Amino acid sequence: ALLQSLGGIATPDDLRPAVNELFPTLAQPVPTPGDNPVVVARRQLGVLRLLEMALSRRADDDGRIHLVRRQSAGSVDPADSRAVALTGDPALTGLPAELSQSAHEALSAAPHELVDATTLATSLTSAAASYLGLTPAEMQIAPPLLPQLAVGADGSLALTATGDLYPVQMSTEALVRAVFPIASTRVSRETLSNKVQRRFPEAVNAKLPAHPRLTEIVASLVPGVIYDQAKKAFVRPKDTAATDDLPTRHTQTHTYGQTVGLADRPRAELNESDRTLLDTLDSSIRDCNFRTIQVETGKVSRTVELLEQHLGARHVDIGEVVLDELWHLFEETDQTDKFELFLEADAPDHPLNTQLAKLMQLSARKSLTNAVNTADGDRPVALSHPSILASFDCLDLLSTWSQIGAENALPVWLITTSDAPSPTNAYMVDGAQLPIYSPDQVIAYS
Repeated sequence: ALLQSLGGIATPDDLRPAVNELFPTLAQPVPTPGDNPVVVARRQLGVLRLLEMALSRRADDDGRIHLVRRQSAGSVDPADSRAVALTGDPALTGLPAELSQSAHEALSAAPHELVDATTLATSLTSAAASYLGLTPAEMQIAPPLLPQLAVGADGSLALTATGDLYPVQMSTEALVRAVFPIASTRVSRETLSNKVQRRFPEAVNAKLPAHPRLTEIVASLVPGVIYDQAKKAFVRPKDTAATDDLPTRHTQTHTYGQTVGLADRPRAELNESDRTLLDTLDSSIRDCNFRTIQVETGKVSRTVELLEQHLGARHVDIGEVVLDELWHLFEETDQTDKFELFLEADAPDHPLNTQLAKLMQLSARKSLTNAVNTADGDRPVALSHPSILASFDCLDLLSTWSQIGAENALPVWLITTSDAPSPTNAYMVDGAQLPIYSPDQVIAYS
């Protein structure tokens, strides 16, 4: 019955609800010694492993439950490979392999060896529907399960905590590019290393090289940055010539903050949709307003680059700053060894989910406030990847800047995604309501 409710296929961990009936989550506020939530979670996982072992011994082609395994490198013996999924439908046994192939194709088409969660979900849903001979609307399998099946079937693939896809063999250059805070004037080597290891824990190159190799990589990605050996940090030397002039909105010599017409350079060289977006955002810059910019799936990075180059926007990856803040909470209590365990508790029925949700909401509130309020002149802030807020019911935090009458110190722009951007469908993120108070706050960009 549980397999049917999940669309006919599930990973071993998806069977937790059934196991939870045997070992329910503890309700008492102060667990007794040896009976805390972590121990309960381990017991549940142990039962799942026993179930997996029993099925592997009993299941055959005529069995009611089929066990799908990942073929280990250099081995053809199913006993030596990891269980990927369980299904009651023989037609679904080939789905994980099909999804992993689709994931590889998405990676080959993606820039910088990274596929964002939204683009990945779209690609895998299409691949699954094609494999099953259905339309995406007819699929019964939950979309969040598809990435888990894809990476489960192929050990060369992995997912970040926010659902982005990356190869285990991701290059050092791509790892650094993905996490380096471009707008920062000082980034310690330790901070950079921690960011990489937290976001890409399964990457074989997560341990960064020493100076000068790492410095060469950073300098190629962020021109002008040098390594200060005394501070053990990458720093951006102050440009004294640039600081002699007091920056003034609308009168600076660079593109940011100006009201540039369609016939003026450099916007005249852009396509019409790019120019229209930039011109529309000009009024937001003047009035420091909140705007939601809905873009086509897969075009978040390009949109961020457009806003950075032509409007001087400062990019903030919401998923990254929230997880950074969560890591700091674990560091402060000397519990970093439990970090990965908590991140695995994102399923609503996981015994640690309630605790994770509270920590995520606390981290989101603090990190978002710090990220937006960290002054960098009057540069607009472009927020991306808000799915982590939707997952833990804290999109309402954005109302601090989106509510009518909010006295924002600078413009705040939220970038969301859709397969078909339109003002009429820009009010949701992963099915959760955005705090939008006026149609004027929404911009559809395609």
